[in-house]
Amino acid sequence: MLATLKTKEKNQNYKIFKIENLTSLGYDVIPIMSENAFSFDTRFGEAKFWQDEFRRITKNDIIHTIKDAEPIGPKKLLDILVIAPCTGNTLAKLSNGISDTSVTLATKAHLRNARPVVI
Repeated sequence: MLATLKTKEKNQNYKIFKIENLTSLGYDVIPIMSENAFSFDTRFGEAKFWQDEFRRITKNDIIHTIKDAEPIGPKKLLDILVIAPCTGNTLAKLSNGISDTSVTLATKAHLRNARPVVI
């Protein structure tokens, strides 16, 4: 998140703009959200808002459960995985090999294919 963005609306628009840039360039973006980000309203916006926006922009379903994230490795679903934003908790789990959320399991599955992860 950029420090210069101060309001919730600007924060939401900035994130959406970045994803829209990728899709407008022809990239197939598959959103992966943690169970908590998918379910809970936060200071960054309502969960329903993010769900609707990610689906609208990417035209893909959101991977938000461990069950949905499991096929990422065997299917070699992704060329690159970007974790943004990455919380300290997620980073600690990744560094210790803990894969108990959809994001950490997707990362583990993706890395098994020796494919890049950007944090």
